[in-house]
Amino acid sequence: MKNFTWSIVALSSLLTACVGAPDAIDAPPAPAAPAVDAITVTGRCTTAADCAPSRSPCTAARCVLGVCSYTIVGVVPPVACNDNNPCTFNDRCVGSLCAGDRELSLLSGAQPPAAEGWVGYGAAAAATSQAGTRVRIDTAPLAASASATHGHTLPPNVFATHDLQWELTVASADHNYGDGTAVLFPDFSGFFGASGPLGPVEREQMIFFDDAEVGWGDLTQTAAVNTHASHLYRLHVTTTGGAELSVDGSVVITRPSMSVAGGTIGFGDQTNDPGLNGQFDIWNVRLVPQPQCQ
Repeated sequence: MKNFTWSIVALSSLLTACVGAPDAIDAPPAPAAPAVDAITVTGRCTTAADCAPSRSPCTAARCVLGVCSYTIVGVVPPVACNDNNPCTFNDRCVGSLCAGDRELSLLSGAQPPAAEGWVGYGAAAAATSQAGTRVRIDTAPLAASASATHGHTLPPNVFATHDLQWELTVASADHNYGDGTAVLFPDFSGFFGASGPLGPVEREQMIFFDDAEVGWGDLTQTAAVNTHASHLYRLHVTTTGGAELSVDGSVVITRPSMSVAGGTIGFGDQTNDPGLNGQFDIWNVRLVPQPQCQ
């Protein structure tokens, strides 16, 4: 009897082990959870059309198992958006948020100007990239009256929020009233900066770089600067419509009136006067935020 009882117990344990609670593999699958990067809100739905509009241009409504969720619309490539912030450029979706860059590179120096959106005039081929770090304008080997300028369109009203910044060194340069072999135009309508509705104003307010000084094209103000050395230049258009040129953080020349209505900047050897040619390097041209945008 003892042996029989043990057999019944053993058989019962064996049956329990074989036909006990269902194995996990037999269980119905759990409902799929929303993506990790989804933002789920309370709300029942049948289709995405039942969900409230997304609060961000970077998310889209989905109906997942009867619940509204808002998932990121795209990561690669980034989806363009508008963050409604005048201080930023190239707005794009970063996760579920729309964000942009506070600085905008216009000329890195890593390649010729045309590769970064600049339009060339005159002997534009005189601009070459030097070791992938800076652009060199060299009209000395060209004809005595050669000019080589480049223009780049800016975002609208950009000088209300940003300053123009660049680095530059002069190998050889010269100038006279309204002419210069190494210049930067805060406003530029093409070629010599003399055509278009603004006419000679562009040349009067251009910035020239000579061997030992910088100044406005109309010679109203100049400042002694060793332009053979590398400096960080910054042009600020004031709220009253004037302008300040800084060198390495210090204002060196000012101007009571600065026109930037054309929305294009330029640089190059601007003159076609006989015997006026030069060579200079320019790089790291960019728009940088003013204090209210930092």
